[in-house]
Amino acid sequence: MRRKTLDLLLRKIRRIFYLFIGSKRGLGLPQTKELWETQYSGNTWDILYDQNEQEHSQALSNLYSNSTKQNSVLDIGCGEGVLYAYLNKAGCDNYQGIDLSETAIRNARMKYQEVDFVAASGENFKPKTSFDCIIFNE
Repeated sequence: MRRKTLDLLLRKIRRIFYLFIGSKRGLGLPQTKELWETQYSGNTWDILYDQNEQEHSQALSNLYSNSTKQNSVLDIGCGEGVLYAYLNKAGCDNYQGIDLSETAIRNARMKYQEVDFVAASGENFKPKTSFDCIIFNE
């Protein structure tokens, strides 16, 4: 009974958070290309380089390397290509990253010139080949 009450309380707190804070910031809603460009032009996505995100990227890389050897990866929402560095160390040699933000893709291309990064919407992107592994990280 106590657990059920706690779960109900947590759901109500989440709902209140979403109504008064999250929805006002666009959480849970499709974001415009302009918003992504603004965020990547500023420092909003610098969090991708903090310790928690590094651990997250390493965990995804570990899943990749511990699975049956995947040859090709499509990273939808790749941002600046942060995950690519981890996957490359794990042996990924066929990677393509797509992101809606042209700024993020431009930054990724400067860091990893050997990689095929494409500025495109994940909803409309039509790959020219198939992939063994598709990552949607956001």
